[in-house]
Amino acid sequence: MSVSALQSGHDAANSIASWGQSGAMADIDILMSTAPNVVAPAPIWLEAIGISGFDVSGGPGPGETYDPSFHEITFVWTIDGAPLPPYAAPENMVQGWNNANVAYGKRVGFCLTEPGTYTVNLWAVDSNGTTGVASTTVTVASADSHYSQSNTVVFAADGDFTGAPNGVLVSDLASLRNTLEARSNPTRLSFKGGEDISNFSLRIHNGRLTHVDTWDGTPVTLRAAADSEIAMLSWTGDGETQITMQNLSFVGNWDATQELGVTNGGFAWNLMKTDAPAICVHKCSVSGGYAMNPSQGHARTGDAKIMFADCVSTNWRGYGIYCQNVRGGKLYVLGCRLAQHPDALNGGRKEPAFYNINSGFRDEDCRDIYMSCTDVFNITGWSGQYLNQNPSLRFGGNGAVNTSVVVDRVVCEGGYNVIRITGESPEKTDHPGNILLDRALLVGTARTFGALVRVHRGGFTARNCIGYMPDVPIWGPNTPTSMFAFETDVPGPGNTNAPVAIYNNTLLSMFADANMSMATHTGAFTDYTEENNVAHVPQSNNPIVAHQPVNTSQSNPIPGVTLRYRGVRYNYEHQTGTVGSVPNGSNFTVPYAQIGRQDMFGHGPSGATDQAYWQAIQTIDTRHMIRVNNVLFHAELGHFTVAFEPTGVRISNFSGQTWSGTWYLRLDRASIREDELPVIEAHANHPGTVPEPRPGGGSSAIDTAVQGYRAYHDFYRTARGTARSRGAIEV
Repeated sequence: MSVSALQSGHDAANSIASWGQSGAMADIDILMSTAPNVVAPAPIWLEAIGISGFDVSGGPGPGETYDPSFHEITFVWTIDGAPLPPYAAPENMVQGWNNANVAYGKRVGFCLTEPGTYTVNLWAVDSNGTTGVASTTVTVASADSHYSQSNTVVFAADGDFTGAPNGVLVSDLASLRNTLEARSNPTRLSFKGGEDISNFSLRIHNGRLTHVDTWDGTPVTLRAAADSEIAMLSWTGDGETQITMQNLSFVGNWDATQELGVTNGGFAWNLMKTDAPAICVHKCSVSGGYAMNPSQGHARTGDAKIMFADCVSTNWRGYGIYCQNVRGGKLYVLGCRLAQHPDALNGGRKEPAFYNINSGFRDEDCRDIYMSCTDVFNITGWSGQYLNQNPSLRFGGNGAVNTSVVVDRVVCEGGYNVIRITGESPEKTDHPGNILLDRALLVGTARTFGALVRVHRGGFTARNCIGYMPDVPIWGPNTPTSMFAFETDVPGPGNTNAPVAIYNNTLLSMFADANMSMATHTGAFTDYTEENNVAHVPQSNNPIVAHQPVNTSQSNPIPGVTLRYRGVRYNYEHQTGTVGSVPNGSNFTVPYAQIGRQDMFGHGPSGATDQAYWQAIQTIDTRHMIRVNNVLFHAELGHFTVAFEPTGVRISNFSGQTWSGTWYLRLDRASIREDELPVIEAHANHPGTVPEPRPGGGSSAIDTAVQGYRAYHDFYRTARGTARSRGAIEV
């Protein structure tokens, strides 16, 4: 019996016999969760259940977390007819990966973007070739048909409602707030696409708002007020059963390329109290602020289900997506781009709030996570002596319990670890889970040290992944050591005996100054398997070349991927001191002798600035910032003024408060920073492509995979044949 398109639309080119056995059939079923009202864009959360007849058990044993079926069965989900278009958000995506109609893993999801009836198929196979199939259907309604005229509010700032759906017509923000607060039924808010709305802040306290979109499908731009970090849409009341947002572009006042702007901890949107069990954010973007955050301010311990699909987060001060306190729920990220601005400064000290900090994605304690077809890039952060980049992806920071994580078709560049699956700090307990890393491209930078992937939790599987460490001068004293590192700080019950398996992965390290290996393992995990991998490290002190020849040529790169890291970039060192008391209307002076032109590492011209230096730019660079005893003030908001006098800078307090204690000062000199503190390009990821580490003719990796852990698909989603190869790419 052959695997064909008739079997769940599976794209294998090989027969079940070539996979290894007779094609026996097993039992499998589908559990599908939806929002209470299935309205486009409609999120669906799927899980393979009722598993029996495979060569592994269908779930964890009594009192156990580790689920063998999660790791040892390949699950392929497809949507009949491939109706979903490729995601628009990712810029870096391996050619052939960007298919919104396919998902891999025991727990996955889809975002059904248009009304209609969809059939979802599941095909599963174990290592012996035993297969199982199942399917389910779901019907999706349109917002126009679901929301009546009386339950629709339409907003056009210019008063032109041509083409709008029937509803209550509103054209100013004050009326919009009042109208929504008066709603007692679930309500749709539809903006006019293409508009650019200033001073946007919409908080829903007592009204009902369940669906926010634009009526023509083009984005609406929502800009923050001058005194806000980011435009905000938030829910502060309870009662909503679902929330959908689509085609909203949030723009804030932070500039990551200059590390200047208003910083007051705001999020583009958040749910301060609402225990919304079904949340979908589709084709939304955030720039110039903190993060997309579905959880701030309230601990949701129930079955909250959250999906980001085709969204963009960039130019952040802290995080692309941050999720905290969704302790019993699901967080699914599909086809997104969480990419810091490539010209962003590299960050600095965590305090004061003058720097870009944190990572592209961080989850604290969700029960289930699925991330697919997502492009992640991070070059900013704080940590350690050299203020290294935070990881691109970070899971389980608060010591999550019973978490399942599936990372499928993800490209990540940057971070002192590219992916980190550890506690926030060494005292956090490491709990076992079910964590699957399948088809990931992991790229280090001059700021990477230790491992590309650091794991403290048992129940971890990685397959079909490629790790690439370019040959760049490392920034700081620490060097990269391995693709994977396994250790545990405070192991919880069952953590150290939950299986860990890494197989059919490829490490290509062109780094010349130290040694790298496939994995380092402290011995903490008692059930540890490392097999059928390829490590090619030709330029280290102790070269690893057992499977050569392996392609290292930039003339044959991985298609669809362009590296972004342009080199080390820091801002000027800020000034600090103390004052006894500076009442409102009073001032103090910072001598020029204390204000140099270098960054915190001594790069830049030596010597102090003077009056002429500042007078030349005083009408150009005006976004000065000062922090006094943990309160941040901004010159652009009138909180204080600066005057450049003969011997120093006079800081005059007009904040309405009395200042006393420790102060930190950031003076704006963006117009000259490029001349004095240019990017250190020697540390850039050049050339900007990743060689495809494919074993060549005569390599001992070809057709020599040993029995045991062997992946069904390879890095490019190609089904492997009978005589399978080692490494991520089937040859």
